[in-house]
Amino acid sequence: MIATILKKDIHSTVQDAKIQALAIVALCLTIVVALLGIFEYKIKNERYNVEQAATLEQLYNNKVYATIHPKAIKRPTPLSIISKGIEANFGNSYTFEMEEIPYQADRIYEANAYIESFINLDLSVIFIWFFSLISILIAYDCVVREREDGTLKLMFASSLSKLEFYISKILASMLSVSFVLLVVLLAITAIFLFTPWIEFNLPTGAALLLFFVLGLLYSIFWIAVATLCSILFRSSAQSLVASLAVWILFLIVIPTSVKTVIGNTDFEKEKREIATLQDDVMQRYHDQRGELWQRDFDPLIARLEFQTWGGGIGSEPIWMANPATRDAAINYYNTLNPLKRDIADRKFAIAEAKYLLPLKKKVRLLNALTNLSPVTLFEKIGMQLAGTSYDDYFLFLDRFRTYRDQVIDFLMKRDAFSSKRWFTPDDPYSPEHPLCPADVNQPTEAELELLLDYYRNDLEKWSLDLNDFPVFSASLAELKADNDFLPHFLVMALLSCAVFAAGLYKMNKYSNY
Repeated sequence: MIATILKKDIHSTVQDAKIQALAIVALCLTIVVALLGIFEYKIKNERYNVEQAATLEQLYNNKVYATIHPKAIKRPTPLSIISKGIEANFGNSYTFEMEEIPYQADRIYEANAYIESFINLDLSVIFIWFFSLISILIAYDCVVREREDGTLKLMFASSLSKLEFYISKILASMLSVSFVLLVVLLAITAIFLFTPWIEFNLPTGAALLLFFVLGLLYSIFWIAVATLCSILFRSSAQSLVASLAVWILFLIVIPTSVKTVIGNTDFEKEKREIATLQDDVMQRYHDQRGELWQRDFDPLIARLEFQTWGGGIGSEPIWMANPATRDAAINYYNTLNPLKRDIADRKFAIAEAKYLLPLKKKVRLLNALTNLSPVTLFEKIGMQLAGTSYDDYFLFLDRFRTYRDQVIDFLMKRDAFSSKRWFTPDDPYSPEHPLCPADVNQPTEAELELLLDYYRNDLEKWSLDLNDFPVFSASLAELKADNDFLPHFLVMALLSCAVFAAGLYKMNKYSNY
């Protein structure tokens, strides 16, 4: 009997024009969005590689420590087609600065402009809207239709129990939705497999499979809701209206209320306040290093014993420094660099108090409120699978702070901030310097020997050796937050089980049959 009901309901679902139309639209949208997302990833990945290459070239062509600005870039993820998450609002690139610990990233690549001109589409959006509607349209009249057609009494008059009837209806709806989901999964997998610029590996395949399971759990919840409404109401129209009312509640009302409670995560007013406070800190810093400059270098400038090349106070590479200038530079930078680190820590403390801590507090509240709706829960799990969540952003920031400390330690060990400049015989020289060759483009052997004698004792200190310079090259696996998916999947499953249990209990209303 159960097999007969399954066959009849699935056949009815397949022939339903509304469900056919929605399924075709969902499939077509999925393919279009996946293709656009894949090409968007290609553009982002190309930009990422260009930026990485430019960073390395800048490092290895650099002769001045003061102008070393390595960049940390968050590698784009092809799984962003699942969920773009917060990437539209938060950046993906940090640049090293001695006096900065950044709390907000810059953006080196933007989202697909074609998609952005319509809506920020990703697979999560399609699943949230279309598959919930498909599930409702499949199940909203699965019980009440039998009553309207007069077949319910005949079924219960046979050996079929209410539990068997209920399970058969649920299974028929689940199998119908699962077929559509399977077709969608196969289409996405095929796109990944036949895309030459994407490596389809085990983690990517596992993420897609988990997304399929997530979509199935999400659809089952709506099947449970629609089936419960079909049991509670006496007509198909009433059941459909009630199902759509619940759909609007979970899809629009609760997510909107959650976002209202959380508030804005841009903190534009706070950022302006942070900028003002940090400007005050920097002004004091400039005043302090100006005093150091006047104390250590003004006397030498007055006696014209050295020259500088470009930059402002505190960032001048020393050009053709004599021993007196070198000693003054070492004293200046040894005093200045601890001050720079202190300034960076003070600036970051301001940003952390005004921006990071409030943002993390909002994220914690957001994570707690996601359980109120299967829609917000679906969004959170989707961001976790794609690596585009708030947690991934915070992890990227923390990794860059660690990298920044590695860069500073590297430079400190080589006394780089003291020396500031390496000297090579092919550099241009000031004619006023006593060691300046007569022809700076073609120094003689004797002139070169004099220059080498001058710097030989401090050759390592005055030269840049970047062979083991720390480069930010964290893999996607290292940057991906250690998200525990099981509790979230469990919550989604428990929500469906609770609604199923309520539906089974309400089947008692048909006891007169």
